[in-house]
Amino acid sequence: MIRRIEHGDLQAVANLAHSERLLSAGRGPRLWSPAGLGQHAHPLLLGRRIDTSGTLGLVDDRGGALVGAAIAVPPLGSEPAWVVHEFVVRSPAEWATTGRTLLAALASRAVSAGIDELVVPCATVDLAKAHMLESAGFHRRWWVRHRAPGPRRTAPPPGVRGYVEADASSSWQWRGPQGIPLTHSSTRVPGGTSALVFDEATPAAAVSIAGDFDPPAGYTKDGTGLLAGPFALKPGTDLEAVVPSLLAGLQWLATSRGDSHVLVASWSEDPELDSVLAGAGYDDPLSWWRLVVERPAR
Repeated sequence: MIRRIEHGDLQAVANLAHSERLLSAGRGPRLWSPAGLGQHAHPLLLGRRIDTSGTLGLVDDRGGALVGAAIAVPPLGSEPAWVVHEFVVRSPAEWATTGRTLLAALASRAVSAGIDELVVPCATVDLAKAHMLESAGFHRRWWVRHRAPGPRRTAPPPGVRGYVEADASSSWQWRGPQGIPLTHSSTRVPGGTSALVFDEATPAAAVSIAGDFDPPAGYTKDGTGLLAGPFALKPGTDLEAVVPSLLAGLQWLATSRGDSHVLVASWSEDPELDSVLAGAGYDDPLSWWRLVVERPAR
């Protein structure tokens, strides 16, 4: 039976999540590990989440035993979307049954809640979950590319430098790959992050903003990492001419910080960039799948 989550369910949901984390540990690139006290602190976090305005939590209750749960929370921005952060089932074999039933229930309730899309994160190694998402109509929309930084670099590669205040005046007009607008300026580089600019051939031809990445709730980092957002390129810039240099710059930055991982955001609408990342030895450990919620015809 699918029903709304209650505070009395939180420990059982945390137990399901802990079991899934133990199964996932050690598969694929090791970015984080289950936290030692995560199982005990997790119910407190879940309680805060289900009490947050705009959040919907559902469980699959089989005669008092929970076999799955899904908690959908609104994103940080103003988009009418739910991100299904806490989505667990009793065993991988139940993604096709319990998991799909929970997603269908969320999608049904999204219509009345004014939600336009559902977003579900999924580790690449979770093949059963990924297959279920695809069969349920979700599309793999975003992911992160990952690799180790490699040998320590003593200097940035030619053409790559740090982002400075003077770059702001021209960067407002930059557009990302596939013509998607991206607005970068010095005000978008908060404390704790860094930005690299490629300007060897054309002044301010490309920029990458990077910062720390944090593990999901209940995990601890396996080493530190540098996460770069989507690259912004000036119109007419040859992606294959500048991205390898920016990647080398990110690896230089990561080694100078002592990071264990370099991650770069990628997505389905920029296959050219993703191909360059794959060719540079970046794997894809984590994806976000998206479903546009269908509304009944009026």
